[in-house]
Amino acid sequence: MIAGPTDMQAAVLRSEGVLAGLKAVDLEPVAMVSGEYGAEHGETTMRRILEEHPEVDGVFAESDEIASGALRTLLNAGKRVPQDVALIGFDDFHVARAVSPSLTTFAQPLATMAETATKMLVERLNTGEWQCKAVLFPAPLVRRESA
Repeated sequence: MIAGPTDMQAAVLRSEGVLAGLKAVDLEPVAMVSGEYGAEHGETTMRRILEEHPEVDGVFAESDEIASGALRTLLNAGKRVPQDVALIGFDDFHVARAVSPSLTTFAQPLATMAETATKMLVERLNTGEWQCKAVLFPAPLVRRESA
């Protein structure tokens, strides 16, 4: 797993979700490295994972940007995606469709998230009170070519 920054709640929750999913099927990651949500983190971490765990056959990247960097490293190392290493990202941003092979990814429901935030803001404006609450949104899997 190539994780996001440990000081961001969203990244921590993504990591917890993946770890819980793996545990549910009696698996655990052979490597888990945290860092910035960027392609460079994906590239360098994927290189390190391949060096330390050449048998790796699947990678979850906590953002599509991270996944794009990991994909670049995998292809440069002669790995076929998904035949040798399956790769899944998170966000369903433009980069997921722009790379080749296109990324299988979990989609953030951005329109629903924006609508919810807007309703919370309107409530604040109407009542003068700010009712902060955590809202978890489902992130459906979008199957493409990388996994």
